[in-house]
Amino acid sequence: MNTKIKRLTDIKSAQSFIDAGLGFHKACALVHKLIIESRQSEPGLIRPSKPRLISQTPSDEEIKKYQEATELYNTAIKQHNSARDKTDVISRKVWDIIEEMMKQEAGFYDIPEKYQMKAYRFAYDYGHSSGYPEIYCYLCDIVEIFS
Repeated sequence: MNTKIKRLTDIKSAQSFIDAGLGFHKACALVHKLIIESRQSEPGLIRPSKPRLISQTPSDEEIKKYQEATELYNTAIKQHNSARDKTDVISRKVWDIIEEMMKQEAGFYDIPEKYQMKAYRFAYDYGHSSGYPEIYCYLCDIVEIFS
């Protein structure tokens, strides 16, 4: 299968997956893989190690080195948090698109509007611990009741 989706930023809508010929389960697997790859490829996303004092009774020189290392650590952790937050925003937008695709494929919009939120909440409550594919299965079962 030739897919045009190589990075998270290539995903603009649920239509991106449909145009690429991906079904819901393959789209979930691809997004999960892309999120992991993007987190590993960003150097700022590797959490820095916190400095430690080696001896229980440190000398003045060791304390000074520790203070300098702590300042460097604090700067690095701020950069790490900023990079992680940017990635999380992109990831959340992409998972929102996956959620929309899941609803479309499951036939969620065929459920009467007054029951849609209850149906989705039920599917989410029972399936979220296993991920979107499990929510999808519950949602398909619920949609079947309404048809």
